[in-house]
Amino acid sequence: MEYIQLEWFHDVAEDPCIIYSEINGQRYEVRKIAAFKDGTYMKCNEEMINSQIELADVPFPVNLEEINQDKQFYAKYISKEEFQEKWENC
Repeated sequence: MEYIQLEWFHDVAEDPCIIYSEINGQRYEVRKIAAFKDGTYMKCNEEMINSQIELADVPFPVNLEEINQDKQFYAKYISKEEFQEKWENC
């Protein structure tokens, strides 16, 4: 598994500003945490159904620079521990 933090720079209150993703070996999300500007968090996984966020249906690129070429996003790898702490606290 790999863990990614994606910052999304925008002004839409209904959309998350930070997304934390747990990625499997095929590069698909298996768990996701969405953080919003108002301080709220939502999470989902393959068993949880959440009407406001859902797992991506396309794989993450191997090279995060593909994401970072779009200036409205900044993606980086984070540790399993950092992801798990966020997961447990939201």
